Amino acid sequence: MEIYNIKIPIDDPEKIVFRLGGILLIDDTLPIWFYPVIKKNLDVSEFTLVISKYETIEEKLRKIIMGIGHLFLHMGYKINDELWNSYTKEYKTSGYTEFIEAEEFLYDFVMPLNLFKTIVYENTDRHSLEVDIKKVADFFNVPTSWVLIRGKRLHMIE
Repeated sequence: MEIYNIKIPIDDPEKIVFRLGGILLIDDTLPIWFYPVIKKNLDVSEFTLVISKYETIEEKLRKIIMGIGHLFLHMGYKINDELWNSYTKEYKTSGYTEFIEAEEFLYDFVMPLNLFKTIVYENTDRHSLEVDIKKVADFFNVPTSWVLIRGKRLHMIE
């Protein structure tokens, strides 16, 4: 993330798209439930990430970062030229597995493992061993539900 000057907590997900060489298109014709579309560009930028205009702040962050996850994991952007070059127009998620992989990317991206462990530890009561989920979420600027999901998957939070 350092190579793209991305800092945690993420304060402006739109800047991340730009730093990666893309454009974020906020489309007012898409319904709120619409999953992000990644269009490969050859003329203006390397890619365009398209999301609905009607997203909440939380959903906007979620869809942008999951879109970036698809960009790397499933399109090979910057890591697999052969896969990246196989896409000529656009990418749409094709199944549940790809969705889960992009969701895992989201949690890893916004709450990197070592930093997450440190922040959870700093916000754990030494007597009761309860984690102050709100403080962890506030640190990462994410919803508490994301902290719970990440913490449970890492077996750090019950």
